[in-house]
Amino acid sequence: MGHLAPTKDDRVDATIVYYGTWTGSVLGQAKVPVLGHFAEDDPYESAETVAEFEQGLRDAGREAAIHRYPGTGHWFAEPSRDVYRPEAARLAFGRTTAFLKGKLSAG
Repeated sequence: MGHLAPTKDDRVDATIVYYGTWTGSVLGQAKVPVLGHFAEDDPYESAETVAEFEQGLRDAGREAAIHRYPGTGHWFAEPSRDVYRPEAARLAFGRTTAFLKGKLSAG
């Protein structure tokens, strides 16, 4: 199932997205909340594409929290990459853990 697991598996309670977007009807195939982390300057995902992704989620009735990280590029949260930005990565990780704690049920 790969990257489509959040749309195909009813056991998924929440989705976290780093860097990449989807558009179109696939966004309506699930109803779980989405947390997205995106770079400010990403050659793969423009600000317009991220905005389209966010709007597509909302149009599909999904809760969406989308964050853009100033001064970052694609792979900003990957320590093995030259573009790693530790402050942004820590902030994204903190937001991720808080999101999961708030969305996942115990058991």
